[in-house]
This record gives sequence, C-alpha cells and structure tokens, in this order.
Amino acid sequence: MENLTENQKETVTTFIVITNTSQNVAIEFLGNHEWNLENAVNQYYTNGINLNNENQNENENENKLSEIADENDEKETEKNYSSYLSYGYGQKVNENLNPEKIEELFYVYATEMSEYIDSDGLKQFYEDLEIEPGTIMALILAWKFRCTEIGKISKTEFIKGFCFYEINTIKKLKFKINQFERELYSERSFKQLYNYVFEYAKQDKLEKTLSIHSAFTFWKQLLGNRFILLNDWVRFIKKPENSEQVVSFELWSMLYDFAGSVTLKLKGYDKNVKWPPLILEFIDWFKEGKDMDADEIDENYDSSDSEDIEADETNENIQEKTENNEQNENENENEVELEELIINNSEVEVVENADELD
Repeated sequence: MENLTENQKETVTTFIVITNTSQNVAIEFLGNHEWNLENAVNQYYTNGINLNNENQNENENENKLSEIADENDEKETEKNYSSYLSYGYGQKVNENLNPEKIEELFYVYATEMSEYIDSDGLKQFYEDLEIEPGTIMALILAWKFRCTEIGKISKTEFIKGFCFYEINTIKKLKFKINQFERELYSERSFKQLYNYVFEYAKQDKLEKTLSIHSAFTFWKQLLGNRFILLNDWVRFIKKPENSEQVVSFELWSMLYDFAGSVTLKLKGYDKNVKWPPLILEFIDWFKEGKDMDADEIDENYDSSDSEDIEADETNENIQEKTENNEQNENENENEVELEELIINNSEVEVVENADELD
C-alpha cells in the first residue's frame, strides 16, 4: 500500500468491502484491470468466487480496514468507513445520492421491516422497469446488482446497486439498464454475465454443480440467439437417461464456447479440444439422429433456427418450381406463336401460288 496513491488506496478499500477479500487479492485484481473498480469486481466474481459471502467474516473485514487505517489519517478513515457501511460500495458518491432515500425506494417494493424484495415486490419492480420476468433483461439487472438469490433482491444489494451506478430513481435505472444491455455486444461482457448466472442459479451455493433442469431454463434465456443447435441440445438433455445429469462449471462454461463455434450442420467446433463428456455424447447423438457424417456435411448454412432454414429451402424450391413453370409456359407460348407464324406463311404461299395459276 505504500506505493499507492490516495485514490488507489481508497479503491482497494472499496474492493475489500465489496468482496470480503484480502488486501493482496484486491491489489492484484485492480492492478490487472488498470484500477477500474467495476471491471475488477466483475472479474473477481467471474472467476468462480462464491457470491454468497457478503455477510461472512465481518470481524476479519473490520481488521483489514483497521490495517489500512494505520496508513491514513484516523479520523478520515473513520469517516470513510462510516460511508462504506452506508453506501455499500464505499465510493464518494455525488450529493444527490442519499442512501436513506434509496432505502425508502426499496420499501416501495419490500414489505415493512423486510430485508428482501420478495417475488410479489419483484414483479412490481420489473413492471416499473418495463422488464419481463424470466428474460435476459432480468438476468442483466441481477448481474449488475450482484444478486445472490433467484426471486429476491436484498436491501444491501438494492442500495449498493443504486449507489454504485449513481442513480436514485426508477427512471434513471431504466436508462442504465439499456446501457447494460448494450454492454453485451462485447463478447467478454456476455461471458461474464453467462458465468455469473451459474452461481446465481444454484439453489445451494455450497454445491459445485447445477441441476440439469435449472441449467436448461437459463440456457434458453442466454443462448437463444447464440446457439444454433439449441433446440437439438434441449431435446438431447431431455432424454430420460440424462434426467439425473448435473452441470459442472466446466460443462457450463465450455458449452458457451461450443455454442459460439458450431454450425447448423455440426461443423466449426475444434475437434482437438477436450470437450466435456456430455457435449461429446451430444455430438454422437446428433450424428446418429441426423444420419450423417459431420465430415461430409455441407457448411453453407449458418442460420439461428433450423426450422427457418428448412422454410427458406422450401420457399426456394417453390420459387424455383414457379420460375421453371413460367419458363415452360413461355416456351410453350413461343412454340405456339411459331406454329401460327408457320401456318400463316403457308397460307400466304398457297394464295400466292393460286394467283400465279390464275
């Protein structure tokens, strides 16, 4: 900490308060992300850190803050620490942000004295934000607010989220969510969201795997426009023999890579990669079910929906047949016109010959 600027020291402190991690880890993550707090926190959670540790090790966290206090003015640190407890993320927010006002906003959706917005309040919260429950937009909000449990938002998560992004109204949050959505054009940001959902979706945070049913639900939300064989994958994992399967983080993460590379005709993925067994089983099932050899398949098609491809092919066939019919009709018309012309010429010759005989 000796070689850090005052701003960097404050950022380290903020990182520690957010993540309940050590000073060395905080400096490492922040240094790797050019001291960008949001990016460093995102990467910290993306690396599989248990998200459900917010209320753990409070005494240890206070000791860490005390160690930092030794290097700063004691009164200033005490003032900042109070700010951290109030604002959640510990940053110096603008004067228009009042945590007490944000807490009042929290209780618009939460029942009195509750520490959580439950499913009923969350439904109203989504309606005010014009978000459909069970969509990727709802996941984006949970991701950015670092929510740890499906179907609820804690008061701490709510206040931290509003303060961290310097917003104090629902209208401003709606605007901010649109910005969050645009971030997903970045492959890196989308992968962060995708990996966050693995932890978020687990009912038991101590478990290392996700049930196949939960994974199926979130795959549909996240990969609907990114996995060209999603419908086939869903049919595969719904097979009775796969009903007891669990999804490890390795499978979850590598399916994203597989989905981003494979084509409609099962080409494009790297055959040298050591894919998880379930993905390899899917590849075999797909080949057998489709009755084809992946090495001999034409790779010209690359659509997001196989049914659309089939429909397009049908339309093309219809159009081709129509064009052929029109061409045949034109040829027939030309033949008729030619025959009529020949007949007319013959009649003219007959008349001329008759005149000569006269």
